[in-house]
Amino acid sequence: MKKILCAAAALAISASSFAEAAFHFADSEKKSGEFFSNELSSDIFHYFDPEYGDSHTNFAGLSNEVIAEYVGKKLSLGIDATFTFKKSNPWDDDSVYNIDWSDIDYYVEYNAANSVSVGFHDVMWTAGSWLPVADVHALGGDYGTDGIAAVIRPTGEFTFVAGIDFADVHGGADWFGDGDRNQDYAVAIGADYSSKQFSVGGSIHHLITDKENLLLGAYASINADSLTVNVGFTHSEQGDVGLGNLDYLDSDYYYENYDGNLLASANVDSKNWHVAGIYGENVLTAGLMFGASKFNFGADLAYSFDDDDHYYYDFYGAVDFNIPVDKRLGFDVKGFVLVDFGDDIMGTEGLRNLDPTIGVYPKITFAMNKNHAFAAGLIAQFGTDSDYGYTAFALPVSWKYTY
Repeated sequence: MKKILCAAAALAISASSFAEAAFHFADSEKKSGEFFSNELSSDIFHYFDPEYGDSHTNFAGLSNEVIAEYVGKKLSLGIDATFTFKKSNPWDDDSVYNIDWSDIDYYVEYNAANSVSVGFHDVMWTAGSWLPVADVHALGGDYGTDGIAAVIRPTGEFTFVAGIDFADVHGGADWFGDGDRNQDYAVAIGADYSSKQFSVGGSIHHLITDKENLLLGAYASINADSLTVNVGFTHSEQGDVGLGNLDYLDSDYYYENYDGNLLASANVDSKNWHVAGIYGENVLTAGLMFGASKFNFGADLAYSFDDDDHYYYDFYGAVDFNIPVDKRLGFDVKGFVLVDFGDDIMGTEGLRNLDPTIGVYPKITFAMNKNHAFAAGLIAQFGTDSDYGYTAFALPVSWKYTY
């Protein structure tokens, strides 16, 4: 996530597709300040036409994301919470609508001394772990903890964090749950050094005990004029590196049983993982951003080195072209491809790999004023597999208020 208070208001309503603002846990260039944004969005409808079975159209539901942050001299806090309102099963006309609040990031940090703080954190992202087109981070790029931590900042550029994960976001112990879970201490350490020219950072989660859930990552980001390059490596003993949903239309819907036909498996290795993601014990990630007066360009890459038999993809690539037509109006188009290199699914001609999944997403953004921005676009997504393919469309719209 990017630093918020130095330029968040301008970024949040910019026509650039890389303008999503998110807090950076009291590492802002300003010593104090506040930020708030609210984004209401919907894909309007999801149209899905599988290779086998009848086509189907359903209401896509609503999503609302609230980001709020306050940075003070002694106390800093922030929250990034998203709730969704949609059917529990979009392909069942009789299913009920649910409200889901599960996507919440937060922090509360007290500055106990000039260079030492304590607090509760959800995530603290190092810059090199970010994929700008997908707007996601590799999980090892979280150099904080999902729990209590001590944060040491001996200089303005360097941050060191040591603490304990309370929840099982990183695969560790669920201390406060009522299930029969591993109760080992989930110890985590991380560090980040960020300057205007470059940053390096990384983390190790489950360092001392609970090593079967070991997660670690190392990342770097280089800034040169209008060019930024992010690169990183993530190792996860559980195979989940945080890149589990890289398509546009939440493709776990499109791979469930539909009219008696198994399109693919949405439960990979008995885990509730999305099909359209990158998994594996060892994953390389890279991101690129380039800004010019006439256009902006971004690119993502993720590659899993674990090319064994599994029901998910090994390679993800994406590009994003953004053209600011004027100060208020912008045009953006992005696309992605997911490729599987392994033999991992039974088709009409025996065991073979999943064919590529591709998506294209053109969008127009209009900033009414410095606080209000609107966007509308068209998503076209295709599963090209000859046995389990599909065609899908949606019409995403959004309204974002920022100050």
